[in-house]
Amino acid sequence: MHIFFHCAFAKEVWRNVPLKSPVHIAEDTDFKSAVFRFRQALCLSPTGIRSLVLPWTCWFLWTARNKLIFEAKTNRLVEIATKGLSVALEWDQAQDLEK
Repeated sequence: MHIFFHCAFAKEVWRNVPLKSPVHIAEDTDFKSAVFRFRQALCLSPTGIRSLVLPWTCWFLWTARNKLIFEAKTNRLVEIATKGLSVALEWDQAQDLEK
């Protein structure tokens, strides 16, 4: 929970994700409850993203953490948010191709 939602870095990443309504995660919220709250979180329409951005943003937060710990490389928070949005949009577009 700390890595994905509560640390200052994660909070700033989420502030850079253009959600229609912000999702508030309390300190005592468990991961399952956080995922449930994000099920209703939609990106603003100009992004073109219709699916959830939660898994993608969490993935890039996790990999950024690993790069910092194991490779001493840092990522900018805007870069993490942008990567999550980019992959979420790519996922949406790939789903459209299957129809």
